[in-house]
Amino acid sequence: MSKFSLILVDLGGVLFDHEHALSETAKKLKIPYKRFKSEINKIYARCEVDGTTIDEFWRYLLKRVGSAVEVQKYKEAYNTNHTKNVELFKFLKSLKARGIKLGLSTNNIKNHVKDLDKIFAFLRLFDWVFDSSEMHVRKPEREYFEKILITIKIPKENVLFIDDRLDYLKGAKSFDFKVFHFSDFRKSTKQLEKALKYNYA
Repeated sequence: MSKFSLILVDLGGVLFDHEHALSETAKKLKIPYKRFKSEINKIYARCEVDGTTIDEFWRYLLKRVGSAVEVQKYKEAYNTNHTKNVELFKFLKSLKARGIKLGLSTNNIKNHVKDLDKIFAFLRLFDWVFDSSEMHVRKPEREYFEKILITIKIPKENVLFIDDRLDYLKGAKSFDFKVFHFSDFRKSTKQLEKALKYNYA
């Protein structure tokens, strides 16, 4: 791989295991997971850009599945059930120490990233945060990547975009960012280290 000035990293599925958090929380709070997940999928993309807050999002979904669980109780359980990718964070810190800029690239609901940061204190690692709920446009839309480029003022060829979603990678690649598929939450950090080791050893 080429040498990069900026590495853009996805949140859910890369930095944190959000799917495990969702299923574990549903199980613990006795929420019907399959229906809950189905309802999430129906509205998630729209809510990532329309200003819906995370409290409003969960309140609506809990009501849709007939759960009596309070929003705050659900949020606390869901947020704390996130598994942090410790090895990836360690590697990113080593890259930052070498002068590499880091950006968080996430499609998310308003205030969710801030809620997670209160628990895991991870935002301080990043030079930029590109959150769809603040940008009002989401991956993999071209406008999302255009807004990033305007902010960073770094040539496209010097940007590495890391994500677990192939459709998002396709969008980034069509914008001429270099990409890395984070295909396995447990194993891909080692693959990334191997891919970059000759440039950042």
